[in-house]
Amino acid sequence: MIKIGQSNDSPCSSGGGTEITNHSIIKFNGKADIGCGCKILVYNKGEIVFGKNFRMNNQNFIGCCNNITFGEFVNIAHQTQIFDTDFHYLFNLKSKSTKNNNMPVYIGSYSWIGNRVTIMKGTKIPDYSIIASNTLLNKKYDTQEGSILAGIPAKISKENYLRIRNNGMESKLSKYFEQNENTEYKFPINIDVMKLTKY
Repeated sequence: MIKIGQSNDSPCSSGGGTEITNHSIIKFNGKADIGCGCKILVYNKGEIVFGKNFRMNNQNFIGCCNNITFGEFVNIAHQTQIFDTDFHYLFNLKSKSTKNNNMPVYIGSYSWIGNRVTIMKGTKIPDYSIIASNTLLNKKYDTQEGSILAGIPAKISKENYLRIRNNGMESKLSKYFEQNENTEYKFPINIDVMKLTKY
């Protein structure tokens, strides 16, 4: 099922209805939830591909002239913007030339994108990436899976981290930390890590 413009638990207001302007191709490869106040614009010969179990919170903006592809189980917080284009060309006075103003964007499966992130043309991030709030991405990131990218422009902040998405485990951890604020929760050595990453 594809849900568009439905309110959710975002800390920001809904921002009104969601707008989709499609002059080319939008593909959904499975379930998708898109929050309120979002804008999705597809121009020219652009193509957006949403992988299965895609989730996007409120007040996000996606502008596509080329190709933007989201892997499976991608989760985006609120007020993020994603563009595969600069929208305009820049004239180089010295060389009397200009460069292509659009390049594809790829967001790997199981990636978690924080709030107020900006993703620019040519960005490619691997599966299981975590993008910190207020980060700017503008290139291909040859990082290992489980990397946290942060900053302007983005750099590796930490490695070997996965977002826990399993609702039952999140509830269990919340109860644990209510009683044990200043400790770490130790998982069993033989835990199935992949089960933690799925809703």
